[in-house]
Amino acid sequence: RRRILRTWMKKRQEKRMKMEMRMGRRRTDMQQNDLQRKKRRMKLIQRDRRQKMGLRLEFSLPILFCSICLSSLHSSLCLHCHLASGFTQSQMRKD
Repeated sequence: RRRILRTWMKKRQEKRMKMEMRMGRRRTDMQQNDLQRKKRRMKLIQRDRRQKMGLRLEFSLPILFCSICLSSLHSSLCLHCHLASGFTQSQMRKD
């Protein structure tokens, strides 16, 4: 199984190298894309984790909804909407 995975990765790498050559792209561009892909994946993983945490918290605390984006949370505005609507952290604590 590991060998299959390794050969698959090797093929993928070769494919990418061919693409680089064909597109005439610099290697740095490809690396940048890889970085962005990794970041995006991490974000998704973190979001999933947060959602799972939210589900766990749902049983222990009464859940409110953000009055802007309607995401479930434990204060009247989620952090993102707070920051977007120009609230400061200190005002948020008063909620």
